[in-house]
Amino acid sequence: MPAGFSFARCFSESVRFGMIEKDSYVHWEGIMVRHIVSWNFRPEVTEEKKKELYAYFAEAFPALVGKIPGVLHAEIATPPLPSSTKDMCLYVEMEKPEDIPVYANHPEHLKVAQVVRANFQDRCATDIVASV
Repeated sequence: MPAGFSFARCFSESVRFGMIEKDSYVHWEGIMVRHIVSWNFRPEVTEEKKKELYAYFAEAFPALVGKIPGVLHAEIATPPLPSSTKDMCLYVEMEKPEDIPVYANHPEHLKVAQVVRANFQDRCATDIVASV
């Protein structure tokens, strides 16, 4: 492969120049989707409750692997380093962009998301096509 070559950049440029549809997916070896989400706790969540939630999510998100089609890996980073501006970060790897709505609407994900919504605010999410 030439130096500086990136499948992710190739995909982005192909969309940019109209060579493929934005919502389409061309399967290339070495491509995956990374779904990265971070949140802050709601002000009313106590320190004791935060510890309980960290433990819950440390099990709940990885447990989605094998239950939701296309989800290859899931983990949370808790607690974050002091330099962070968010209280919790989720990292999920999926096979292809079409897996994002499958994941988002899957009943197992929705159960965990309900607990997230009850305890967190300030959600930030980024989905990227990345080379591996």
